[in-house]
Amino acid sequence: MPIIVCDSGPIIHLYEANILSMYVFKHTWFGTKRSEVQILSPRPFIYFIMFQIHAFASGRVQGVNFRYYVQRKASELGVAGYVCNLDDGRVEILAQGSRDALGSLIAFVRSNPGVSFVTDLDLTWEEPKGNLRGFRVTY
Repeated sequence: MPIIVCDSGPIIHLYEANILSMYVFKHTWFGTKRSEVQILSPRPFIYFIMFQIHAFASGRVQGVNFRYYVQRKASELGVAGYVCNLDDGRVEILAQGSRDALGSLIAFVRSNPGVSFVTDLDLTWEEPKGNLRGFRVTY
């Protein structure tokens, strides 16, 4: 899916194959050259601003199914990315989604899911790099 970058962050355009792709950027419509843009379907276009977080969780986060809890919650929230164990005992989380969904995921990680115990969460908000799909546990 294409990404449009504006002052407040990138905008992701979701569309179905039967709908003419249109982009709204600073109140300007882009479509066919010098002609009106027609909507081929009554279904609305959906736009949302996408953000990315890169986090490292420390504490009792390995060997307690922490990655699977994070993966399940991220999938519930519609967040894309991955979670993986690191050799130093931490867990890395890279996630893309709306600000609200990422905020909910961060709160979930800090709530110590299952028998995990997160002592520190090193969190960085970043510009989205690429367009991730789905949320997976990596090794």
